[in-house]
Amino acid sequence: MQTISLEVQLNEEDLMKLIRRYRFAESDFTQLSAVSQAMQPLVQARAYYVWKQKEVPISYEDYAIVFLSLGDGVDALQGVYLDREAVTEGYMIECLASELLSKAYKECVRLLQAERGKWAEKIDFLGDTYPLELIEGFYADFEGMPITFNAQYVLQPKKSVVFLLPMHPTQEGKENAPCHICGNCKNTDCIFREKSDTDNVRAEEDAPLRKNLRFDTAGSTYGYQRIFGNNQKAGENERIQKGMEIRWKRD
Repeated sequence: MQTISLEVQLNEEDLMKLIRRYRFAESDFTQLSAVSQAMQPLVQARAYYVWKQKEVPISYEDYAIVFLSLGDGVDALQGVYLDREAVTEGYMIECLASELLSKAYKECVRLLQAERGKWAEKIDFLGDTYPLELIEGFYADFEGMPITFNAQYVLQPKKSVVFLLPMHPTQEGKENAPCHICGNCKNTDCIFREKSDTDNVRAEEDAPLRKNLRFDTAGSTYGYQRIFGNNQKAGENERIQKGMEIRWKRD
């Protein structure tokens, strides 16, 4: 097992994008910024990985198994807010953490591409192409890693993910380029997808229909998307938000 520290943080531009992506009001910027500043010193983004060659049941010729986490400090801060029934701040941390994870994915891919001298094809989260149950077998190569899982294969700390990173020979002239995962990914509904000019124009045209939506499953985290899907109707937002609040309070 190898490990790398990932330097990730959100700037003012990132927060403005977050407001649009998760349908916050612009007036929420100050509060989001304050929560982000409180959260940043607690972020300890780190990736743990092992390089593998093709072997059953994984069909990729050359790939890395990657566990990536923001650390348990973010969970602790979210717990403090939720213990005080500060659900809005708790939800803000969920959104901020998703943005930080997105940055961590890209930084991790960039570093592993440079190490391997090859080009990353995609980020393949367990549960997509291959079942979550493979985590048990993977763990033999990750002794001492501070990421654990329960009987339902839910990772701890909560702001953690596991994925496969299949590699291809380096493309000419792209040795130092960013990962370009979005360009090779078929999941066009992903909330982290880099938008094309056409997508941006369509988003502007649809803006009046969304201006009163503060919460939307299109802006939910990866886990909530897998539960609720990306195509929930706007009228269901309130029900989903209440369900999230109940879940947090029980935790």
